[in-house]
Amino acid sequence: DIYPAYTGAERTYAVLNLLGSIAVLAMVVSKITTLLGAIQVAQRDRNRMFNTARRFVDQHNVRPEVSLEIYRYLSKRQRYQVREDEAAAEKDLFLRLPFQLRRRLLEEARWPHLHKRLIFVAFSQCSKQFQ
Repeated sequence: DIYPAYTGAERTYAVLNLLGSIAVLAMVVSKITTLLGAIQVAQRDRNRMFNTARRFVDQHNVRPEVSLEIYRYLSKRQRYQVREDEAAAEKDLFLRLPFQLRRRLLEEARWPHLHKRLIFVAFSQCSKQFQ
């Protein structure tokens, strides 16, 4: 509990602390709400896609083997769609970065894989461009 004393500085500190706490809480609640909204939209799209496929399969008496293949394909497609969305977001990020910063970021991200290859280690030791 915060009990401000008689000085104005302590009361000011308590008020600013309280306002800061409220602002941080509001931001956290906002982020959580946005995230839950995005999850809900993705789930609704997935359900709509599966319900459409299920309705079509039922109406046209599609064999179980074919319907199972359709459901598997839709599940894989959804996973690939998430990866494609992430790749598009990364590409957008890279396009916004200045060239030198983009280069440093890619080198940092790829170095764990590159340092296993002798040729890249040799280049990095011989050339400042690869460091």
